[in-house]
Amino acid sequence: MEAPFTAAVSKFAHNPEVNGKALRELLNTDPEEFFRNAVPLLKRLQDEPGPTYVLVLLLSRGLLLGPLLRDESFAPAERTAIARQLSKVDRQFAIRLLEGVLADSGSDPSEVNATDRAAVNVRLRLLDLLQALSDDSRLLPILKRLLSDPDARVRSKAALLVGRSKHNTRWVEECLSEEDSRVRANAVESIWDVDSEPIRELLWNVLSDPDNRCVGNALIALYRRGEAAVIELILLMAKDERALFRSTAAWVMGRTGDPRFHPTLVNLIRDAAQVRTTAFRALGSLNQAKSRLTGGPALRVSGWRYQCVQEQDEIQVTVAREAESISGIRPTEFILYRDGAVVANYEVTEIAHPDPLLLTFLVPCRGAEPDSRLIQLLEAPSVSRRTTDRWLITSYDVNYVEAPSEQPAPPVWSGNGPLNLRAPEAPAPPLREQLPGPVQCLQAAIRAAQSAKAPQFFLLVPPNASGFSPGFLTEAGHAASALKASFHAISLTAGAEAPIDSAVRSLCRNSGGACLSSTPELLPQLLTDLFAGLIGSYRIRVPAAPGPLTVQVWSERGCGSLQLN
Repeated sequence: MEAPFTAAVSKFAHNPEVNGKALRELLNTDPEEFFRNAVPLLKRLQDEPGPTYVLVLLLSRGLLLGPLLRDESFAPAERTAIARQLSKVDRQFAIRLLEGVLADSGSDPSEVNATDRAAVNVRLRLLDLLQALSDDSRLLPILKRLLSDPDARVRSKAALLVGRSKHNTRWVEECLSEEDSRVRANAVESIWDVDSEPIRELLWNVLSDPDNRCVGNALIALYRRGEAAVIELILLMAKDERALFRSTAAWVMGRTGDPRFHPTLVNLIRDAAQVRTTAFRALGSLNQAKSRLTGGPALRVSGWRYQCVQEQDEIQVTVAREAESISGIRPTEFILYRDGAVVANYEVTEIAHPDPLLLTFLVPCRGAEPDSRLIQLLEAPSVSRRTTDRWLITSYDVNYVEAPSEQPAPPVWSGNGPLNLRAPEAPAPPLREQLPGPVQCLQAAIRAAQSAKAPQFFLLVPPNASGFSPGFLTEAGHAASALKASFHAISLTAGAEAPIDSAVRSLCRNSGGACLSSTPELLPQLLTDLFAGLIGSYRIRVPAAPGPLTVQVWSERGCGSLQLN
């Protein structure tokens, strides 16, 4: 039969009617011989008309499901490939497969002989196939019958499949009351990719489970949800006195692909044999993740440190790709080091500003004319602004002596979107006989910003500036309170960082702004980063300590790093 069988399969696509009839006649003549000839074909199954027709014939005659699950000659990958092909041919295949196995076992799985290894292996293979095929909710009513199976491994895999289909907190809670730890662990694994507040609360409670697998699965689920607090718990688990828990900690580290765990895993390869084996595998997983992620797009990570408050260091970080801010970076995708050591205790809060911004620049000069070079430096970073953002520019004389009498209000140069000083439609800068002092300049800017929502003021501070007067700081404080304005001070230095007056630092900190230093040449990039941060940024808090901080982003969307002294 082998020669005619092979010929009919290979020529099926050219003449389905003739070769289909030949295959049916061969099957009717000797079903067992037909199946033996089909086995090699099934093992190297290809998505072609001939092999697919053989599958349909075997399935229609009831000659495939039994051997597929019982025949030891089929490898797991071969069974899965055959089942997937049959699912394309018959959308009810998964249901028929499940019903067929349960019908053979009896209507009540608890009646099945738990010591019948062959029957148990059939049900385990069945569940493996169902897991590879889909999470079809139509399987649930039938699949639930396996939750009372006499074999713990079958119950455990059934719990995993049911949990993935139901995505129900109450269902998982019911499974967590099971005595069998495998059922509990698989119930937790079934909600790895399900997120809700009740699910998060449930996962935190699972961390007190006495079983290492349950705890490990809960840690992975919380890590995937961005819960930064689990970083410290994973590292603590690696120091547990129980080898099983240390081994599970190594497994969790490998599943995350997180490079911050590399030093800990290196230490664990000197542990007991079981821990050592898991740690080696985890290191391999970290290396694979590194190769994959570092080959992705490069991210620009920028930011600055705020003055230490309440024994915490506070960092404002912007993540961008090609000048476009990236939102949705999970806290666990930030990696912090201090002096090269991992910072395990930190918090991340994402800050988003979808509303249009008003950016107000107070530009210093000496004499009657604005500093045209500084104003041109404001043009370069403005290309990253949205067209809905508005800008204001006004200049002040750094040598101006505040007069007690009222001075006429200085004009303000304004526009929308990117600033293009050379465009024909660009607004002309206001003419003035004498530049005002900082107070008058600020007052004019505040009046122009009255209707704006949370305006942003940028104080460009020249080298060797004597500082701002109490009157200026009082006006700025009123604006911060009444308009919810933020003030940012940028010290324009020739080289080394120049200190900013402590009163100005206090103004910036209290209004949610930043104090930064920059040479004129680097000002465009600094402002670009600042603008991106105003649209979307991340505030990171860590316990205060001396030493430089490194902030890394390790994400499927790209990688980047920032060094803060």
